[in-house]
Amino acid sequence: MNYFVDVLYIVAFGLFILGLSGLTGPKTAVRGNWIAATGMGIAVVATLIKVRDTAQINWILTVAGLLLGVVLGVPPAKKTKMTAMPQLVALFNGVGGGTVALIAWSEFIE
Repeated sequence: MNYFVDVLYIVAFGLFILGLSGLTGPKTAVRGNWIAATGMGIAVVATLIKVRDTAQINWILTVAGLLLGVVLGVPPAKKTKMTAMPQLVALFNGVGGGTVALIAWSEFIE
C-alpha cells in the first residue's frame, strides 16, 4: 500500500506542476486551477490512506484541518473582486507559510 500512496503523491505533484503551467494566461487559468485542485484532492486522499492505520487522533486532526481550511478559505475566495486578487493570494500564501512553520515545529518537537 505504501507504493500506491507514493504513486498517488507523484501523480498529485505532476498535476500541481501542470496546473501551475496553466496559470500563465487568462484563457487557461480556469483549467489550470481545476488541474491543480484535482492534484490537491489526490494528495488529500493519499494522506488519508497513509494515516488510516495510525491513531484516531490523526484522522480527527486531518479532518478538522480540512474543515477549518474550507470554512476560512472559501468565503474570502468567493467574495474577493478580481482587482483585490493579489492581496488575497498574498494572504493565502502567508497563511500557508504559517501552516508550514507549525508543521515543522511539531516535527521538531517530536
